[in-house]
Amino acid sequence: MSIEEQYRMICRKISKFPNAKLISVVKNQLVNDIQDLIDAGAKIIAFGRVQEAEEKMQKLYFSGKKHFIGRLQSNKVKKAVVLFDMIESVTSFPLAEKISLEAGKKGKVMDILLQVNISNDSNKAGFSLEELTKRASELHLLPFVRVCGLMTIGKRNVLESETRKEFQQLRKLCDRMRSIFGDNFTECSMGMSNDFVIALEEGATMVRIGKGLFSRE
Repeated sequence: MSIEEQYRMICRKISKFPNAKLISVVKNQLVNDIQDLIDAGAKIIAFGRVQEAEEKMQKLYFSGKKHFIGRLQSNKVKKAVVLFDMIESVTSFPLAEKISLEAGKKGKVMDILLQVNISNDSNKAGFSLEELTKRASELHLLPFVRVCGLMTIGKRNVLESETRKEFQQLRKLCDRMRSIFGDNFTECSMGMSNDFVIALEEGATMVRIGKGLFSRE
């Protein structure tokens, strides 16, 4: 199946959920394959490393939105603020503060999502529920970031019921946090290639799909 065929098949599934958007994850993919995806109609592409995005964007013809979804190191924030339209993976208050500082220097308000460790997995980064509740007001007051929603990464190799429960928790948390962050707080980013349909059923507004677009199976 070609990249275009895979893209259209996934878009058909997502189209059943009018409020949902596809984030096409292009990290570690060949430039020609990324361009094929863009030509097929991809509107939002996402990278996991700043350096890779910097190198490959120079070779791509793309006028859509660029997201960052990887673990953002503090020393890469300055470049990330310039390269991307949204940083989906803000895992701590100090990182959000750094992004606000660098965005301010560029005269920009940076759209961000707050990554939540919804499962309290020690191997995953992100805000705990307690920390997010405690620091939400401070995050809202940062002058040069716009908190647009929350993001989580579901557990792998677990029962569907557990995956569904985690996504339900994030959806409820998004609904609760909207009263703090206001009208710009609209996004609930959850679900990847293996579980995006479940995420959509539980209220995801963004799903992040990479393997499902580029697999050669």
